[in-house]
Amino acid sequence: DTMDYDCIREQIIADSAECVLREITYDIANAVQLVNDLARDGFTLVESRQGMLSMSPPTKTLGELIAGQKWLHGDNPVATWMASNAVAVSDSGGNIKLTKDPKFTLGRIDGMIAAIMALGRWLADPKAAGSVYEKRGMLWV
Repeated sequence: DTMDYDCIREQIIADSAECVLREITYDIANAVQLVNDLARDGFTLVESRQGMLSMSPPTKTLGELIAGQKWLHGDNPVATWMASNAVAVSDSGGNIKLTKDPKFTLGRIDGMIAAIMALGRWLADPKAAGSVYEKRGMLWV
């Protein structure tokens, strides 16, 4: 019924010990204290706006990746459920973003929005993340 922001912060800190977190993108709604705490912890935080114009490019890219079977989630049942709760809405300019399907009032789409926000950050500078192949080369089995 409530968000435990201390638990979220602890998980982010634990995750940062396992992998490199270049930056964390967030929606400002209800996150001010968590964002301030994470900034004090030394993380780089980038606000992601949730408007039609800012969400459209990564939403379209995600759609292309899904259609091309290049976005895989390992048959995660939660990701599948969240995707089933989402519908795309558009404006007169051809911009799109996801929203919760009104038929599923108890449904959630947060994971889909998080994926779109992360994709949006990657699209802003895809070369910044680098490639694993640049560091270790190809592996042959």
